[in-house]
Amino acid sequence: MGRILASTVRDRVSELEERKYSDNYMAVLFDIVASVMDTAVDDKLIRQNPCNAKTVRRPVRRSPKVVVWADDRVTAVRRGLSSVGERYSIVIPVGVGLGLQQGE
Repeated sequence: MGRILASTVRDRVSELEERKYSDNYMAVLFDIVASVMDTAVDDKLIRQNPCNAKTVRRPVRRSPKVVVWADDRVTAVRRGLSSVGERYSIVIPVGVGLGLQQGE
């Protein structure tokens, strides 16, 4: 724990940015590391959390712009799913009616 410095955290964040990881993924990883370091501070294993250093830039979460499907696209997808079978017929009306996004 004591070997992880602010420069270590900065370098890791830069590496994630170079690898083009999403902002939200980087923020989640950073939050996990910061939380572990906070626990180490609480347990007196280290004196300071290197993630809280002034020189460490915390990744910022971003909300992707939601694009609402046009009615003709919804209809086309619904028709396409109906050819797969009745089992999936409820997916589109539920997704559209509840405003769900892909993966929800």
